[in-house]
Amino acid sequence: MGNVNQQNKIRVMHLVTGWLDKIYGGEAVALALVRKADKDKFYCVLICFKDPRADAPPPLIVEAKKSGIATEVIYLKWRFGICAVFRLRKLLREHNIDILHCHGYKADVIGFLTSKLTKVRLVSTYHGWWPDTLKLKFYDFIDTSILKFFDRVVAVSSQIYGNLVKRKINPSKLEVIQNGIDVSHFDMKAEREGVRKELGIKKEDFVIGSVGRLSSEKGITYLLEAASKIKVKKRDVSFVIVGEGDVKNNLIDYAKELNISDKVIFTGYREDVDKIFSVLDVFVMPSLTEGLPLALLEAMAAGKPVVASNVGGIPTVIEHGKTGILVESRNVAEIEKAILNLVNDRHYSDALAENARKFVENNFSITATTKRYEELYIKLLRENQPNA
Repeated sequence: MGNVNQQNKIRVMHLVTGWLDKIYGGEAVALALVRKADKDKFYCVLICFKDPRADAPPPLIVEAKKSGIATEVIYLKWRFGICAVFRLRKLLREHNIDILHCHGYKADVIGFLTSKLTKVRLVSTYHGWWPDTLKLKFYDFIDTSILKFFDRVVAVSSQIYGNLVKRKINPSKLEVIQNGIDVSHFDMKAEREGVRKELGIKKEDFVIGSVGRLSSEKGITYLLEAASKIKVKKRDVSFVIVGEGDVKNNLIDYAKELNISDKVIFTGYREDVDKIFSVLDVFVMPSLTEGLPLALLEAMAAGKPVVASNVGGIPTVIEHGKTGILVESRNVAEIEKAILNLVNDRHYSDALAENARKFVENNFSITATTKRYEELYIKLLRENQPNA
């Protein structure tokens, strides 16, 4: 076991469930923590599972290697494989790891089982998710059941913290560390006109958009319904939906049903989200549930006025009427009204955008988030030391 003596680096392994072909919020957080780690004090390794259905390497690993980060891949023969436990134990020993930091329910399960075979300290970040099938509800039950045995569980919002307490996780093991972003990546002077041309958006159009994984809990159907009403009142508007997910085709079909296909652009997954934000005039997040969504922070950092559901960790970031507009989830009329207010009042829109950017700069930098995690690692190791 390592210690916190300055002469010895604390060795942290981030174990990430990962997605087949994309990097989403939780994965992006893990990558950012490793990128921003204090290299004088911490040695970090990023580990990702390779799903048996995927041919290519996990995109998280590909991106990490570009930054010179130490990486490993655990190949799975099945969605869950006991062989992964022994492979992870081997990697923990090879890298002489002090702390295993898990992200995602599969990482939590494999990490927990492996920890029984080692002396590694165990941390999980619970990002919050939407278990909308019986299978996923079972996974969530298993996840929150084993989190009770972790040394620390990090909630990314106060609401998630409260939910974990309700699920009988000892508050002494819980920490709230909000997600952070690198604000410098979201320059408001990006090539707006070039991206508009690429997407086929008219120069005069007011652009409303949303960015994120296209799954049922993101509430995009309610944005499309609002778009159908806005189209009648404002012809010079376009809607941009960025992302991939299991409901994408359903959303495309629904846009056709609402007769707004000519106004809605589905871009698919984009790595250049900063450029996409440069095109938007309003960012909308009509989610049914959220932790603390990175896409929301990114939109604010890009200086975009935000309309977002009053759910999860969102109201900890959006102060209604100051840093954005809060609406009730599933309420199409409120979404429509909020968007039209911003379309019709550019002065109000600009004021919200400026306030939002300043708020994120001052409160949600990835540097501050990383420091909080590093303080947690140090505290955790000191608890195990005699005379600490």
